[in-house]
This record gives sequence, C-alpha cells and structure tokens, in this order.
Amino acid sequence: MSIRLYHPEDREAVRALFKKVFDKEHPDSYWEWKYSSPPLKPLVLVWEENEQILGHIALWVMPAYIEGRSSKIGLRMDTMVDPEARGKGIYNYLNQDMLQRAEAENIVMLYGFPSPAANSRLLKYTNASHQVNISRRILYAPARLKRGSNKADVSQLTFKPVAECGPEFNELASQNKDQWPVHVNKYADFLNWRYFQHPVNSYKMTACYMEGKLRGYVVTKKEKKKVKGLPIGIGSIVDISAGTAEESEALAREAVYELKSCLVVQTWTLPHSGLADSLQHLGFKEKDQPLPFVTHNLSSSPSLDDPSSWFITQGDVDSF
Repeated sequence: MSIRLYHPEDREAVRALFKKVFDKEHPDSYWEWKYSSPPLKPLVLVWEENEQILGHIALWVMPAYIEGRSSKIGLRMDTMVDPEARGKGIYNYLNQDMLQRAEAENIVMLYGFPSPAANSRLLKYTNASHQVNISRRILYAPARLKRGSNKADVSQLTFKPVAECGPEFNELASQNKDQWPVHVNKYADFLNWRYFQHPVNSYKMTACYMEGKLRGYVVTKKEKKKVKGLPIGIGSIVDISAGTAEESEALAREAVYELKSCLVVQTWTLPHSGLADSLQHLGFKEKDQPLPFVTHNLSSSPSLDDPSSWFITQGDVDSF
C-alpha cells in the first residue's frame, strides 16, 4: 500500500472510484478540463493497494492575492475512499500527506466546503478550522427589479457582454489585488479557462466600463430544475468583481436583469461581507447557510484565519 502522485493512466480507475463513492459520472471532456487544463497544475494523490486505487484526494491550485502579494491556495475536491476499504485510516493518511505536499509546494492555504460527515473527520484528524458557514442568498421574481441605477458614482457605467477575456482583465486583477486581504487572482487566462472553456456549464459574462476603461465583471448561469415535479428557472450569480462596492451593486443589478426570465436568482457570500450588503440593497434575502467554510492555514498570516478577510464566490468552487 502507498500514497503516490496521480498518473494520467489512473484516470479510468479514479473515475470508477468516483462512480462507486458518489454514484455520479462526468463526461471525458469534464475530467480533462478539471484535471488537465487548469492554468496551475492540480495536486492529486491516490492510495494504491494491490494495484487497485482505493483512495483519492485533489487540490485545485489557485492563484491568489494574500494581503496584496501573489500566492497560491488550494481548493480541496474529490476526496474519496472505496467503501470496501474504509476503517483503515486511508482518509486521514491522504489528508496528512496532502498537507505536507501542499506546504512543500508553497501553497499557503487549503480551503473547501465539505459535507457534514467529511467536515467532522477533517476537524477530528487534521488541524482544520471551521471558519464560518456560507450564506446562500435568494431573490424571488427578479423581473421586478428595475434595471440601471441613478447613483452618481455608477450612472455613467456601460455594460457589454464578454466572449473572451483579454489583457485588460489582467490589469483589473492587479488593480484590485488589495481590495480584500484574501481572494483568488482571476487574471485573463484563469477566467477564460474557468468560464469560457467549461465543457458542461454555459456561463454569461458581462463587463462594466467607465469612459471605456474596464471596471468589473459579473458571471451568471441559468438552469432548469424540477421543484415538486415542475421545471423551474434558476439563475445564479457565479462570480463578481469590481473596484468599488457601488460598482459591485451595479453589476449585481445588471446580472439580475440578465436573469429576469428565471423564477429565482441565488448566489453565495460570506456573512457580513460587503457583497452581502449590496445584495441586501437589491432585495436578496438569506435562505440558509448550507455548507461550512473550512480551511487549513499553512502560513504565518493571521488574515487567512479571519473569515472577514476572504472574498469567496461560487466560481471559486469546482461544482459551480
């Protein structure tokens, strides 16, 4: 038995394990996008025993700004152990090995949104910190919200759809590097991979400009889901970035307009964040707090252990 780095030839065995553990399957293109195409190479480990892969753990290595400095953080994903091999401590061994390798790769923070069962194991067997629960916010009947704003700071903004992110998005990311102490560095190549190269989900990006200069963007997604047997249009604000709170609110308002055909619009925030305030101004209400935000601080930076330092969106998670 051993823990080792994932090899490309492990793909089918890992996919079979995923199906066995989660009873889900994804197309080949999704696995390629998720594990082979990210701008920064994911860190992936497997537990192999008698030439069988019985465990798996992965990190999306994300470019980030920590207090204005370029850094790397890791999103935990697809941690799984074969049900027939549980009770051997594989889950614990995989997590401990991943923490050591992440630190060696200068990844300063691991974060994730585990299920209740996984969360209890992380807190019990590792030095994980349950920072706060994510706040899910809902706006019903989005068509009722008026488009545009008469606020002087944003009344001159213009909005345009984006089909591909160019160098101006690198400049925007650099300009906003000090906006929050901890956030993902969403430069052009990252945004293009995350939203325009996704093989399954269809996103729409809208950018805002002031006098021709890029000031921010918002990413939305529409889905049909069955509620009590009826198809319901669900809109999501997946990502948002802007230089000021007023611009963020204007972008969120524009996103709601784009999603006006949906019955409901939903998004995530950390509680008591500036974005939460902007959403409240637009009529969003907190529906629930469905998932814990759990971290491992591998650095000496105290801001990483302060939830108010973070800016998190659904786009910072693989499942959205």
